Formats: sequence, structure tokens, C-alpha cells
Amino acid sequence: PALDAESAVEAAAMRRDVGINQAFQEAGVGYGSFLIILIAGMIFCADSAEISLITYMIKDVQESFGLSDAEVILLEQVAFAGQLLGPVWWGRWADGWGRRPTILLCACTVMGFGIITACAQTFSQLMLARAGVGFGISGIFLSVDIACELLPKESA
Repeated sequence: PALDAESAVEAAAMRRDVGINQAFQEAGVGYGSFLIILIAGMIFCADSAEISLITYMIKDVQESFGLSDAEVILLEQVAFAGQLLGPVWWGRWADGWGRRPTILLCACTVMGFGIITACAQTFSQLMLARAGVGFGISGIFLSVDIACELLPKESA
């Protein structure tokens, strides 16, 4: 249908060029923002639980596998070695495929290697599993990037 002159002026007034930052400023903080923050917080809780798991299970692992003190220290450090290697991989992956799929893949990596940790039969399997957990955890910090990008500047 054809627009009369008054309707055309109103439609033109409603259309305006808005940048992405201005759009977030005008939208403000709402349900979606709180949901993103909640999801990022839950991801960080899982991260914290997975990393601190080794401190709770180290004595049992030492007894079960007959580990020396040096092997115990190595087991504690291997997850952090995985965290040193992960950011390069996950950053490139996020740039190529997007942050959301990367965060999901990181979470699946942590979950998979966490299950392998529970099923490990040898010390080398356990070390590989903990390094995999550290590798996956290093990319989970991308969830903070998403949360910060979706909040208005006044709220951040």
C-alpha cells in the first residue's frame, strides 16, 4: 500500500542509523544480560570445581597409584601446563568459528577429559586427562568476553 506524505515522514523519522554500541546503550540491561551473566558464572563455577578437584583427590590418588612426592607435584602442575597451551588454540578457533561454538567445545572438552580423569587406570592416563582439562578450561574465559560485550558501557 502507498504511504501518504505524513506516514512517510513518520517512517523516515523512525529509521535512523544506530551503531552497535548505541544500540546496547539504548537497550540497557535486561533479562538477556542477566542470563548471559548467569551462564558465564555457572561456567566459572564448573571451572573452579574442576581445577580444585585435584586438591581434594590428591591423597587418594597418591595412595592408589603409589606416587612419589615429585609425581604428585607433577600431577598438580599438568593442568596448568594445559592452560598455558590452550589460549592460542581457543583464540584462533573463536576467531574462525565464533565464540559460542568455541565455548561449547571448551565445555565439552572439560567434560570429556573430566570423565577420562575418573576412568584413568594409570598415572600417565591421569596426567593426560588433567592436561586435557586444563587445555579446555583455558578457553572458557571467552564467556566473559561475551558477557562484557553485551552489557552497556555504564553497566560494565
